[in-house]
Amino acid sequence: MLAFCDRRLQVARIANKACVNAEAVFIGSLSNCVVLQTPRRCDGSAHGGCQMGCKFYWRSQWLRDDPPEPAEASEQELKSIESRLSQIAQLVEDRFRCQATELIQIASPSSALNPQQYLSDIKSGVPVLQVVNFLFNLAIRKISRRSDHLVGSCTGRTPTIELGLSVGDRVRVKGIDEIRATLDRKSCNRGLWFDKTEMAPFCGSELVVSRVLNKLIDEKTGELKTLKQPCIVLAETECSGVFRRFCSRGMLHFWREIWLERLA
Repeated sequence: MLAFCDRRLQVARIANKACVNAEAVFIGSLSNCVVLQTPRRCDGSAHGGCQMGCKFYWRSQWLRDDPPEPAEASEQELKSIESRLSQIAQLVEDRFRCQATELIQIASPSSALNPQQYLSDIKSGVPVLQVVNFLFNLAIRKISRRSDHLVGSCTGRTPTIELGLSVGDRVRVKGIDEIRATLDRKSCNRGLWFDKTEMAPFCGSELVVSRVLNKLIDEKTGELKTLKQPCIVLAETECSGVFRRFCSRGMLHFWREIWLERLA
């Protein structure tokens, strides 16, 4: 975040809530936090090369309404900052602290049935129709006890393939039934959950590989872990939060290669 100090940026959204995946897993309420339109996400340079690509949260106390126009940092200055951060990161052996690991310290658990949170969402710019649709679908799920998970049929180890994808490759997302055939009863393939509500709309789409993830920080422990199988990010597509009570994290969608088809 140091690279963005003294720069003029726009507020992308007011951060009222966030999904917490640390010691406990819940959707928590936030206060005095915003997400800014920064040129990039966290690049992991100060965290052992983590490739999660999180967005940054900013306290309103860290910002000014109308700061004077600063001279933007040069590319050389930014590289110098990143180099110093990398050197600091090398001093840490196997544990990291970042906004993701510390989110549990500032997020307060909130009930989905608390109406005040949705009024706050509307005031911060969430369309009224989206809030109404969410509450309607929430009521239907509660009444019918319907799950939004895409339950698969695999009972043993789920299948896998290697396409050898790299950044810039074009792929097509397979159909929903083809993906279902690769999942277990928990909607996972080799431990990676397929988020039906957020990811199913991309089925059939042709997209470009923007990232290949091999290393991530475990938000529960702060440990940098190497993935047993790489995950693919397509065109920097992210969670909308619409189905997660308007969570503001905008986490990138992770895809298994078996859910994709390489295009020529």
